[in-house]
Amino acid sequence: MKLFNRFLTIIFSIGFIPIIPVFAFLFYYQSVGKADILRFHENMARMSAGMAEENFYQLSKRMDSLDLARITYADGKRFIGYSIEKNPEFLFLALLDPAGRQKERDGIIPLKRLFSYIDISGEEYFRRIKIQKTPIIGDFKLVANIPAALIIYPLRTGEMIYAIVDLRDFFRQIYAQKIGGGSVYFANSAGAIFSFDNFAPAINSRKLAGLFSSGSGRLDAVSDSRGEYIGAFSRILDMDLFAVTLQGRAQAFKSVNLMTSLVVFFIFSILTIFYFVALISAGNISGPINDLIEGAERISRGDFKAPVSEKNTIKEISRLVKTFNSMMREISEYHSVNLEKVMDEKEKLDLLMGVISDSIILAEFTGVPVYLNPVASEFLMAGGEDIRSERMRLKISEIVKINAKSGGKGLSFPWAKGRYYDVTVKTLKPLRSVPLVFIVVRDVTVELNIQKMKEDFFHSIAHDLRSPILNMQGYIRLLQLSGGLSPEKKKEYVEGLKEESDRIFVMLENILDMSRLESGAVKLNLKEAELGGFLEKTMARFEYLFREKEIKYEVIKPAAGGKFIADYELLERAVSNLISNACKFTDKNGIIKLKAEILAGGEAVIEVSDTGRGISRDKLGLIFDKFRSYDKNGFGLGLSIAKAVAELHKGSIRAESEEGKGSSFFIKLRGAYGK
Repeated sequence: MKLFNRFLTIIFSIGFIPIIPVFAFLFYYQSVGKADILRFHENMARMSAGMAEENFYQLSKRMDSLDLARITYADGKRFIGYSIEKNPEFLFLALLDPAGRQKERDGIIPLKRLFSYIDISGEEYFRRIKIQKTPIIGDFKLVANIPAALIIYPLRTGEMIYAIVDLRDFFRQIYAQKIGGGSVYFANSAGAIFSFDNFAPAINSRKLAGLFSSGSGRLDAVSDSRGEYIGAFSRILDMDLFAVTLQGRAQAFKSVNLMTSLVVFFIFSILTIFYFVALISAGNISGPINDLIEGAERISRGDFKAPVSEKNTIKEISRLVKTFNSMMREISEYHSVNLEKVMDEKEKLDLLMGVISDSIILAEFTGVPVYLNPVASEFLMAGGEDIRSERMRLKISEIVKINAKSGGKGLSFPWAKGRYYDVTVKTLKPLRSVPLVFIVVRDVTVELNIQKMKEDFFHSIAHDLRSPILNMQGYIRLLQLSGGLSPEKKKEYVEGLKEESDRIFVMLENILDMSRLESGAVKLNLKEAELGGFLEKTMARFEYLFREKEIKYEVIKPAAGGKFIADYELLERAVSNLISNACKFTDKNGIIKLKAEILAGGEAVIEVSDTGRGISRDKLGLIFDKFRSYDKNGFGLGLSIAKAVAELHKGSIRAESEEGKGSSFFIKLRGAYGK
């Protein structure tokens, strides 16, 4: 950039500073103005929600009169006819018995076809109505292009009224309210706006539902094919219904944007005038300084004999020239420094750096390396390459960037995959040379791997203990706080406590067993056993569970019989773990098979297969890892123990699976033979 341009930039920047508060005020004005508009929308949404709440309250009061009507009209059909006649907004009305099943019904033909038979006995809210004796209003949706709500009202007779109510008149009353060019609408929690006359904007329902769930109350930017909208929403009581205000964004912010445009035009007019003033001032100053720049360029080329002329009419520039000439003389003196002494010091430094196990890198600020110790050369894979090459510069620059972003701990680099390093970066400012960057890189891969193993172990233990302990605390609170419990309930809670404590005991027992297996503390109690009997005995342990889950099972013995030598109890536990997993993930009417065969080489293969859910390919290679569970009630140790038992017998275990079709696990053992 030329000197003239620099002066122009400086002067213009100084003049621009007073404009900054104006921009800040403009930004503040826009923010406040838009916030006020959104706040107005919030108030309108709350007011509309209040009107809706009042309407539903009045509707609930009118439902109270049906108790008296039911006493008057003992016949169900007459009662239904009377109720629809007195309440024309009832599109469909059904009388349910105390068990929640339909007795009589009537209404418009589309709804009579839609609701052929009403039975709410299995619904969760049915029990709540029976206990609390209060009506429920909800399930807002369009029925035959009519906005409707479901009302279930309990009568004093124990019966219930199941009514579909037409909300068109009320919605039209609310939709008639205008906010500038916008309106008030209603939507359910799924984000569907009730637009029975194609009157409302076609906002994406999924995005609108996400905004409802956030609970912010504002709609800062939503859009449809016609443009963007702003607005607000307010939930109506605890119903599945929201009052929503929507107004075109451009229309809502029209006055704010107009004022902003006028102020920006005024500011740019001032800046244009000031630019021409700065242009003239920069031209008057830059001319005399160009001579000084040419002299400085001669010095930078090593021409120390021709000093810059100190004659100048501007006092400040003349002083600057004298300073440059003094600096030139000092640089000449630096050339007389004893280079031999410098080389001696370098040899000492090389010897010291060679015995350090960390990578030591000394580089310029541009990333060009000045010095690498042998460990650093190996780390950067310099080999016989010139350390000042572009590739080395890019690598060192990458080290500094990654360190600045990540804090210098546990860093990884593209050219050293799988390794982790701690990096320390310091700045050196020698008196007689340019500033340098001092970098120390220490390989911490082993330390981090050990730390991660510890953390994974304790996190897994804490995660698996948390669920049963929380459940036990829940049962204890129920036993402490609930008065007048029946013996059946007490027994249920105590059994729940026992089940959760059993889960903790099983997990701890599995951890201890896994620890003993991995440490080699378990000694095999080898003995001869009959393979077919082993299969039948192991499968018999799960017969009750199979019946309870309605799962079929099959035991397939070796064709020619056979015996094997193994630790019977350990092997039985390994196979039981595989059968237990198969039972967990096999649905009703599924099949589990336990099969064994003797191979020609004297090896026994025990197979457990099922027709369950199967395992995805990305998870198949991880299932034998400790604490790797895909069942919320499991601890992730069953398959790990099975693998450890197989390997303790000098055997192996493997799995085959296809997602949605089932899985097969194979344990191969040595020391088997025929009859």
